[in-house]
Parts: sequence; C-alpha cells; structure tokens
Amino acid sequence: MEKIIRVTGEGLVNVKPDTIEVGLLLEALNKNYGKSLKEVDDKVFVLREEMKKLGIEEVKTQSFSIRPRINAYYKNNNKREEVFEGYATSHDIVIRFPFDTKKLGEVVGAISKNILEPRLSINFLAKDTEVAKKNALKDAVTKAKVDAEVLAEAAGVKLDEILSINHSFGEVRVSRPRKAEFMSKEATYCEEASIGSSLGGVNVDDIKITANVTIEWKID
Repeated sequence: MEKIIRVTGEGLVNVKPDTIEVGLLLEALNKNYGKSLKEVDDKVFVLREEMKKLGIEEVKTQSFSIRPRINAYYKNNNKREEVFEGYATSHDIVIRFPFDTKKLGEVVGAISKNILEPRLSINFLAKDTEVAKKNALKDAVTKAKVDAEVLAEAAGVKLDEILSINHSFGEVRVSRPRKAEFMSKEATYCEEASIGSSLGGVNVDDIKITANVTIEWKID
C-alpha cells in the first residue's frame, strides 16, 4: 500500500473595498392602485434627482412589486374576516459609487432629508477579486507545503512527488464586511448634517478572500 500524507492549506488575502453599495427600499400603501404606484414613483424621481446633484448616476432597480394587502382576523364567533388594507407598492433600489465615506455620508443625508422613513442597507465591495483569488490559492498551496514538511520531519519521513491537488471553486470564499442597516425617519436640516458628518469617519474592514487546497504527497 502506497504511503501518503494529506494536508489542507488555507490561503488568505485581504482586499480593500473600492465600491460602496447603498440598498434602499421604497414603499407605499394606498387603497387606490394608481396612487400607491405614484407615491413610490415620486420617491424614486426625488431620489434620482438628489443622486444627480451628488454626481451619482448608477441608481438601479433590484426588484419591484405591487400587490393587494389583505389583513385576516377572527371575530368572537370565530368567523374569519378579511379586510382590504390597500395596494402595497415596493421598489428595491441599489445606489453604487466609488468608495468614499464622505460621499456615503452625503448620500445617506440626502436620502434622510428628502424621503420619509427610508429603509437602508450599506454594503462594501471590491469590483475585481480575480487576482486576489489566485493569490489566495497560491498562499494555500504554500501553507500546505510548509505544514507537510513539518509533519514529515516530525514523523521521520521524506516528502516525495505530489500525487494530487484538490480544489473546487466553491472553496474560494469572499467575506465582506457586515452590512450596516438602519431605518431613518424624516430628518431636519440639522439632523441631516449630523448624519453626513458622522459617516465620514467610517473605518471599513477589508474584504477577506480565503481558499482551501488539499494536497497529497507520496512519502518515503
């Protein structure tokens, strides 16, 4: 039986975020179908205009829906009743721009000042991670080799040829900083200015790219 040693190495590469993505959910509820739709459309129009003032053009729709909302309840006689509350319109939007925490503060401030109760999420991304993924794989192979040499020396054997290297795409993981999520109510000018200045000092963690590689060596 052939003697082998099998070692898994994990490579890690840190990447600085270069893109900020602000997710924004705009909603309206009205018993009139057209008015529900218009309420959200008006919010979207205001949003796009405010982003243009800040020099941001990438304002994209992620999803859109309009559907009747019905609330069901039971009376004292256990008879089920349904009440039509109105048409719920939902427009999920994402705003993307180059990494700039000062600009992020301006974006959040503009949204808070002009849109009532927006639901926001902030994500930090790196557009191109292919080079970093390759470097993570190289790092994983290097660490696996070092660990194998340590084990072989401790066991009093020598590493021979590599019999196999196993890796799958799913073993490369990109871990981004956790999203910032909050709901902001209608803001006064002073509140908006406070929001903008506080986000200017955000210190964002690196994006971590990890890769696992399992290598088998023949040993003497």
